[in-house]
Amino acid sequence: MRTVVGNQLTSIFNQKCNFKDLTVSCLQGQVIGVVGADETSLSKLMGIMAGHFNPSSGRVLYDGSELGQKGGEVNAPLEMFSKGAIFPSIGFLERIFSSSKYMLSRADLILRYFPTINKDEIKKGAKLNSQDKAPVRLAHYLSFSHKAFFLDFPFEGFSEQQIQSSLSLFRELADRFKDLILVTGCDQEKLKTVCDVIYSTDTNAEVFEKNPPPVYEDTPTEEVSK
Repeated sequence: MRTVVGNQLTSIFNQKCNFKDLTVSCLQGQVIGVVGADETSLSKLMGIMAGHFNPSSGRVLYDGSELGQKGGEVNAPLEMFSKGAIFPSIGFLERIFSSSKYMLSRADLILRYFPTINKDEIKKGAKLNSQDKAPVRLAHYLSFSHKAFFLDFPFEGFSEQQIQSSLSLFRELADRFKDLILVTGCDQEKLKTVCDVIYSTDTNAEVFEKNPPPVYEDTPTEEVSK
């Protein structure tokens, strides 16, 4: 399983520590929420875990390989979806020839939750700036196979129904494809309905963990007399 670990991450934004000593541990097949009052802290933490910013202390590990480690599996910033845009943004042809592949099976699943979007929009990810097309950009990002999905305030321009549909989609993507999905910018109570774990940059700690499924002891089957 792929593991993402942020050990004692600290932000250097404007020389201010917006969060400190926060350990985030994730496994494939999990949806991880991150909440906090300071939007800058949330975005900065997401950027650090995706490799776009360096922590002033601590490490980010993927399956034991440090992000940015020369010769390691993960040696470059990973894609993230930030406030309606894929960052860093790359063209469709570059995606096709990269390790991140578009998957029709993923697109079919997305269409179940967003039936008003068509497959062509999902695949091409056309430059759509109107708010009513905001879900298309997210759908395009989710239709590719990634090491992990970093969703930094992904619901810009979304209706409440579209947010609920997206959260349900995240849960099914994680369950079916063993995706690792990290999301910020969403109400904590909503996140609790789909997340395995929620961390807070306010308390620098885990604030929610989904209860594991109950374990039932095997009950002996009664023998039927003949």
